[in-house]
Amino acid sequence: VRQRQLKEGLSDSQFSKKMAISRHMWEAVLHGKRNPGYKVLSGIAMVYPDLTNTVLDIVNSKILKQGRTIN
Repeated sequence: VRQRQLKEGLSDSQFSKKMAISRHMWEAVLHGKRNPGYKVLSGIAMVYPDLTNTVLDIVNSKILKQGRTIN
């Protein structure tokens, strides 16, 4: 995702705005201070629809790790 962001010439501020999250949240994820949560993952899927299946796989694995099920 980061490579695509940079290839498109988007600053962290511009990219986070497209994802509808704060720049601070995006930078925390980039620097390993935060794991990407549902807001970040859904933002990535919104900006890059071709990554939606990958994002869904990540969300499902998070849910399974928490012992939840999807009905």
